Amino acid sequence: MSLRSTIRAEIRAVWDANWPYAGIYDTIWHENAHPDTPTPGSVRHWLHAHIEFSREEMRAFGGGSLANDRLWLGAVAVRVFSESGIGEDTTLDLLSAAVVALRARRSGNLTFVGPIVGIADAARLNGAWFMRGASIPFQYRFQG
Repeated sequence: MSLRSTIRAEIRAVWDANWPYAGIYDTIWHENAHPDTPTPGSVRHWLHAHIEFSREEMRAFGGGSLANDRLWLGAVAVRVFSESGIGEDTTLDLLSAAVVALRARRSGNLTFVGPIVGIADAARLNGAWFMRGASIPFQYRFQG
C-alpha cells in the first residue's frame, strides 16, 4: 500500500469513527465518486469529501538513509449539498458536525491541526444544490 493510500485509509477511519450521521446522510468520497450524484427529490442533503495532498516537509534529519522525520501536509475538503430552496439550517448543522468529526483528532501518525478554512458558500451544482464547505487541515508524520 502506498503512503497516500495509507493516509487516505486513516482519514476514512477517523471519519467513520466520528461521523454521527452515518447511514442517514450519504458521504461521497472524491476518489470513489461516480458520475451520478444524488438527484433532487431523491435526497435533500448529501456530502462530498475530498482528500487534498499539499506538500511534504522534512521535520528532522540525521537519522540516516530513509530515517528522517517527515510530514505530509494536506486537508480534507468537505462540502455539504442541500436541495435548493429548503433553507440552510440543516446544511450548516451538517457542516459543523463534519468539522467536529475531524477537527483536533489524532490517530497514529495522523493529526488534524490548524485553522478551518471556509470554502465558497453559495455555489450550485447544476442549479439544483446549494453548497457550504470547509477545509480541515491535517499532517501525517512518517520516516523517509
